[in-house]
Amino acid sequence: MPMNTQEFWQTTWQKHSKSYARTIALQAYHLSFILRPQDHHLLEIGAGSFRDTARLNHWGYNCTGCDFSHEAVRLAQGNFPSYAEKLLVQDAAHLQFADKSFDVSFHSGFFGYFEDTALLNQLVYEQVRVTRNRIVCTVHNKLNTALHTGFADKAREDRLFDIRFFEPQEVVDLLQPYCTRVEVFPYGSAHFNRLIKLLCNRVLLKELYKLSYRFWTLHHCERLMVVGHLDVSGSGA
Repeated sequence: MPMNTQEFWQTTWQKHSKSYARTIALQAYHLSFILRPQDHHLLEIGAGSFRDTARLNHWGYNCTGCDFSHEAVRLAQGNFPSYAEKLLVQDAAHLQFADKSFDVSFHSGFFGYFEDTALLNQLVYEQVRVTRNRIVCTVHNKLNTALHTGFADKAREDRLFDIRFFEPQEVVDLLQPYCTRVEVFPYGSAHFNRLIKLLCNRVLLKELYKLSYRFWTLHHCERLMVVGHLDVSGSGA
């Protein structure tokens, strides 16, 4: 069954929705580390479990989440009923939002299911179109060879793990034609993930992240959080 079909994702989310919804929303934390005070209206694209959308709304952001899978949205609305009206069925290549509707748009792991560069460019174009300030594209890190190998092993049992990994420059090259500046932030240090689970204090964690992220070794990070600036103001973290 092709991975870009409603049928594949219906089966996949029926299997994984509950467990993924209960997993800590690491993307929400890492995104909050780089958000600025004026970044309040957010969009998550290809939200899947929608756990990050739900967590950001819980923290007081106005976050809409979308996914092309009707089943993903249905299950997420059951998992997060308080935010059901913010969880929408949308095709990321043809978003049904007006231009510049959101301060920041983001996704995590979404690009990993696409090999076609032309389609990736269409996805970036649409993300840029609906966003005012910054776009965030988080991808699995090709520099982390152990992680790459581990996913390949898991993919033999579950095709959800059969994904594309990216090097930093690949994503930078995708975003540069549309952005005034592109930055790469590390995401998913094993030690910092433990801190997030232990502390759950966003203010303290943001300060720790700002002090430490420049010293992280990218080869040991799970993902790369690539931020494209659409305005001309200061850096994220």
